[in-house]
Amino acid sequence: QSHKVSIREGDVKLSLNVLELPGFGDGIDNIRCWEPISDYVQDQFDKYLQEETRINRLNMLTPDTRVHACLYFISPTGHGLKPLDIQFLQQLQHRVNIIPVIAKADTFTAQEQKLFKLKVRSQLIENGISLYKFGSGDTNEEDENEPPFAVVGSNVCTTLSDGRLVRGREYPWGTVNIENKDHCDFSTLQNLLWAYNTQDMIDTTHRLHYENFRCQKLIGKQSSKQDDIANVSLLMREEEKNEHNKKLAKVEMEMTEVFKRKVDQKVERIKETEESLNKNMLDEIQKLEREKNTLKLMRERFLKEKKVLRHLGFT
Repeated sequence: QSHKVSIREGDVKLSLNVLELPGFGDGIDNIRCWEPISDYVQDQFDKYLQEETRINRLNMLTPDTRVHACLYFISPTGHGLKPLDIQFLQQLQHRVNIIPVIAKADTFTAQEQKLFKLKVRSQLIENGISLYKFGSGDTNEEDENEPPFAVVGSNVCTTLSDGRLVRGREYPWGTVNIENKDHCDFSTLQNLLWAYNTQDMIDTTHRLHYENFRCQKLIGKQSSKQDDIANVSLLMREEEKNEHNKKLAKVEMEMTEVFKRKVDQKVERIKETEESLNKNMLDEIQKLEREKNTLKLMRERFLKEKKVLRHLGFT
């Protein structure tokens, strides 16, 4: 079941496509029941790759339908992960960002919830299952940002004793406020998903999971060993990085030469301008000196003529 949701906050608009898979693992025979999910994830990678490898990609307006996060709900049995849970997580850990979530956390006491989380985490480590690593959230406590997250769901609003209207579940012994961190991890998970790590999940999907798929597809191998895929991806990335560094070094050297040549040309023009200005200034000084001498001679001649005329009786 697919649900499309649009979230807007200020000028930021986020379009979500939520896929719901009810009934997973409820069959009598659950052998390889994760394959349709895995195939769907790979189909979205394949569609994105086809669009990316088109000749004309300038007007590429195809929406990104890749799966950027998988919320895997764990049954609150208190016995840890089931074999099906482990198999699913092992099969999809290299294809999608997996975030395990403990459903119906209100069936646990606080101590039982803490012990169940510890047991699930130890099982994940024992079976070599890698999950999506959340960055910093709205809390400084690392334990609150580490999966699995214990959540309680509710689609109705209830009134607390202080008159506040919140989403929660009412029981004879009290009310569970799903937005209260003392009751469950719903608000913590919500903030980590939509407020702090949204872009990082998209980037992780593109740079890690999609690149692994892309490398496998382009080299024409269909290896089932994800370690081999990761090694090929890392090798090709290293080669691309080295090639990119060589191009950068070449461009840097060319730009340095161009810069040096332009600086030399500029210095040469400044020197020529300075010499021209000095020459013009010298010519002006010489011209003024000549005019000064001419005026001096004319003054002496004028004084002589005046003296003669005065001697002849002219006033």
